[in-house]
Amino acid sequence: MIPGVVSYVAAMLLMGQVTTRPEPITVSAAVSLTDALEEIGRAYESAGGGAVRLNFAGSNVLARQIANGAPVDLFISADEAQMDLADQAGAILAGTRIDLLGNQLAVVVSRGATSRDLDRTFPGRLLLETFVSLPLVMPPVATGLILLMLFAPRGPIGRLLAPAGIEVIFTWKAVVLAMTVMGLPLFIRTVRGGFEQVDRRYESVAATLGASPFRVFLTITMPLARPAILAGSVLGFARALGEFGATIMIAGSIPGVTRTLSVAIYSFAETGRDVDAAKLVGVSATIAFAALWLANWISTRAGVRS
Repeated sequence: MIPGVVSYVAAMLLMGQVTTRPEPITVSAAVSLTDALEEIGRAYESAGGGAVRLNFAGSNVLARQIANGAPVDLFISADEAQMDLADQAGAILAGTRIDLLGNQLAVVVSRGATSRDLDRTFPGRLLLETFVSLPLVMPPVATGLILLMLFAPRGPIGRLLAPAGIEVIFTWKAVVLAMTVMGLPLFIRTVRGGFEQVDRRYESVAATLGASPFRVFLTITMPLARPAILAGSVLGFARALGEFGATIMIAGSIPGVTRTLSVAIYSFAETGRDVDAAKLVGVSATIAFAALWLANWISTRAGVRS
């Protein structure tokens, strides 16, 4: 529990005239006092007082309005610096500045909110990260062969998809699958660095205010890790675009269907079309350079560690 005091200071302004007649009163107050002052104003009016006109804004805005001659009878604010500003401008009646009210502020931290609920680790995390990163170190052809054995019509996953009429091998789906598997490790490793740099204090505060772990992740963690997500997406896309071994194993090289940029370079070079192959190499190098530059630029600006 962290104790503290929030005090509101009230001051009568020079524009306010003390009379016996119930004349309208203009009150300028901080926005945080809206509900309280509206209720007080209604009670004052029902008791036979004059009409109460309430003006709510930030204390700095109100102080500047008053210092420039705004017709205000009463100024209420918790920011004493802004009250000083109005006082220095000669807009406050001498002796009318008082401590109007105060309240105790307590912050209660939920037990375990910063450890169990917000813990990013989980059983098997190391094993899962190792498994996802395998395509980085395995030969792409080996990865493609594994995918072929899994998604072929006689493979374990292929047999499950067959009744639904879904074919993967030698279709655009195979290209997407191979590129995703090969590009995913770079994406995950980059994004992980961004998530690890997120300040847990923000997550802890959200948890103490009652936010669920999913809401904390969606509204706090994700926005703070956005640069890493963008950089990882660009890197994953660049890696997928240059994929060859896994793609040719599971998707083949069917012109207009499964022939990717890297597969087309290989096909042109193999058939003696060196000029066409060189053009595609230039295109590939340009895209790769642009993608890497963009990923590095995003990471540098956000201070993301890959």
